[in-house]
Amino acid sequence: MKQEHPFDDQLKVMLNSPLNRPSFIARGNPNRLQVYYGFAKLTPKIMRKHELVIIYENDNHNPMKNLEWILRKTHLVYIRQQTEQEMTNATMSNRIFTKYSYLIDEKPWSSNIDLVLEHNFVADDKHVSQNERELIRVMLREKYFESYDTKPCYQTALIFH
Repeated sequence: MKQEHPFDDQLKVMLNSPLNRPSFIARGNPNRLQVYYGFAKLTPKIMRKHELVIIYENDNHNPMKNLEWILRKTHLVYIRQQTEQEMTNATMSNRIFTKYSYLIDEKPWSSNIDLVLEHNFVADDKHVSQNERELIRVMLREKYFESYDTKPCYQTALIFH
């Protein structure tokens, strides 16, 4: 039997929060767009690479369908609200989602999850507070080893001084 992780409880609380609960009405709230952090689910034919996925909502006409699609494609780890500056990019988009991803096994990351998470940590510094970025990094690191059934590697490169 799979053991429940404390972050899974935190994710359930986030999903059930009144701020993040999708409504059953046909039209969503365009002033509350979300950012989803997670890892791509591996499939036998299409997705075979380890990938950190950050998905920005550009429109939420049907929040239930959006969340269903996200949960079908990713191991969801964290949800946050977009800032005003991030929402301005959504007005010029013609897609429901904008997806950014890091292929963890490819160069320049070379399977170093800490390097990927550090890059994501720095990339979010203009929109997300220091404490929330640290929480995202810790949760992503924990969920990575659980999602892809790998063990932590503490040295992936030789460093010469």
